Amino acid sequence: MADYLPETIGDRFQWVYEQNLVKRALDEILGDGGWKADPRPFEQGGTRKWITVTDRAKRREAGPPAPPEDWPRDEEFGPPPDGAIF
Repeated sequence: MADYLPETIGDRFQWVYEQNLVKRALDEILGDGGWKADPRPFEQGGTRKWITVTDRAKRREAGPPAPPEDWPRDEEFGPPPDGAIF
């Protein structure tokens, strides 16, 4: 997430951590209790957290959350310009 934030945010990784963005995103996508963070050994020493889905995760059929009503529709902007990366 931090890599996609503007450089005007000083320490982007710290900002993502302070804003709790990873937890908020996972809760929105998978639901409260729909995921857990498991510490696992890291080859350079210490541990890393792995995110795993639990049986309480939102069902895939639920689909993505709806955008706010006041967001403009994508069609209003037309097709992406040539060379767009997305």
